[in-house]
Amino acid sequence: MSDSWRQHVKVNPGGLMRCCLASLNDHINHVQEQPKNFELFVCPHCTNRMIYKNGAWEWAGARA
Repeated sequence: MSDSWRQHVKVNPGGLMRCCLASLNDHINHVQEQPKNFELFVCPHCTNRMIYKNGAWEWAGARA
């Protein structure tokens, strides 16, 4: 299995806080598989949601 996808992770930073980006970075370094389209990740610090769409992570809104 190639880990090259980890080196090319794209992030659309609008709406994300520093804790979101740091948590996402930690998550990416610990998962084995590349994310699938529309996969969600929740920041454990602020509970904002991130979604993987079209090859990039982006803000998916605050958790209710």
